[in-house]
Amino acid sequence: MKIPAGEQPADPNELETREWLDSLDYVIQRGGQERVQGLLERLRTHARQAGIEIPFSANTPYINTIPVDRQPVYPGSREIERRIKSVVRWNALAMVVRANREETGIGGHISTYASAATLYEVGFNHFFRAKAASQQGDIVYFQGHASPGIYSRAFLEGRVNQEHLQNFRRELRAGGGLSSYPHPWLMPDFGLLLPGVDRDLVTILAKRLDHVFSPVRLNTKVVELKEEKKGIRVRFEGTDVESADEAFERVLVAVGPFL
Repeated sequence: MKIPAGEQPADPNELETREWLDSLDYVIQRGGQERVQGLLERLRTHARQAGIEIPFSANTPYINTIPVDRQPVYPGSREIERRIKSVVRWNALAMVVRANREETGIGGHISTYASAATLYEVGFNHFFRAKAASQQGDIVYFQGHASPGIYSRAFLEGRVNQEHLQNFRRELRAGGGLSSYPHPWLMPDFGLLLPGVDRDLVTILAKRLDHVFSPVRLNTKVVELKEEKKGIRVRFEGTDVESADEAFERVLVAVGPFL
């Protein structure tokens, strides 16, 4: 990003700096991204070896692992989706604020959903799949403190009504309300399968689902896949492998140079 003219700090070695920048531009044009990254890393290492202290920063710029020229066209209207997200976020805020004005101590969470709204909305619009005759549907764990945003979107979809929103955290009121966090037992028709926030409930659920989900395997690699009548036989290698040979009903394999 270029600094506007007039805001550039004075450089007593402007000619030398210009030569360095021109050299870098040449490498960018001729060598590409990987060459530039390698060269900058060599310069950083060389400076350290010469006793130069490199300024430390705990924050690094976000870099997409997929280059811009490899990104597909966004599968929707960003303008419309951004508008929907704004409405959902505003309704979530209004629901919590109104409930606390009417009754002291109701509580509620606003910032959790507000800070993650884009992730949730992209997921709802393009990724999450409901259970249907043709598919099993996704099991999604929604962060419990983001429930105002989940309720707000459900209202926009017509799955809960205005009276439900007005009775946020007062589900026993006449006409029905919304529990603090979406719960499959308290709200069986809402569609969520996983209880959140309550450690006791989540612990029980984890034990029940232990046979359904495989653990995350660190320091492990797949060395062989063999199809069998009842599934796929997988052979692992690695320092943390407990069982080197296991059978699975299905295996999801990620492929590609940018994964």
